Amino acid sequence: PGQYFVTIKDVSKFLNVSRSTITRKEQKNQFPRRQQILGKRVGYKKEYILQFVEGTWSPEGGTK
Repeated sequence: PGQYFVTIKDVSKFLNVSRSTITRKEQKNQFPRRQQILGKRVGYKKEYILQFVEGTWSPEGGTK
């Protein structure tokens, strides 16, 4: 199966936090990093966002 990506807008709505909070956490390596999808388009791997919510995501390899 293919990889699914979500935008920062979608993640912001899903987690009920601002985009700037997500960006700050991402810069501090406390949140999954965005990845290039096509051209200039970037997004988060849906799998990593779900792991983050479950508390199983880790910056070293995606999961704890």
